[in-house]
Amino acid sequence: MILAPMDGKVIDLKNVNNSAFSEGILGDGLAIEPSSSQVVSLVDGVVSMLYDTCHGAGLSSESGVEILIHVGMDTVELNGEGFTSRVASGQKIKKGNLLLEVDFDFIKSKGYDIVTPIVVTNMGKYKNIRKTNKTDILKGEELFHIS
Repeated sequence: MILAPMDGKVIDLKNVNNSAFSEGILGDGLAIEPSSSQVVSLVDGVVSMLYDTCHGAGLSSESGVEILIHVGMDTVELNGEGFTSRVASGQKIKKGNLLLEVDFDFIKSKGYDIVTPIVVTNMGKYKNIRKTNKTDILKGEELFHIS
């Protein structure tokens, strides 16, 4: 079970304004339009990668699921402004641990889309992804299930 890393509105990936996500090139999953500033771990595992600009993180679950959380679109251009990391690459994490704090008002004021894709990047290892049918979600609620 993969939990929601933030509160917000659930969005189908095909509606994300970025072809790498909307066409499933980076993996399958869902996106969230955040309504809170905290991004928490959705699995027990390890931070496999953290962008220098803190706009995204790769997580590897204990069961082998690899997940990318990409906060906003083109937010790499902010060079880390508006993002505060609370973890480091290689750090062990538990569900609910704080990963990032994000100033979404600042990001929106700079003209960036805050929609945050959460994708399984190693879908080739799995047969099925069952996504939530909720339109609004709270961090810690089930976002999708991989089998």
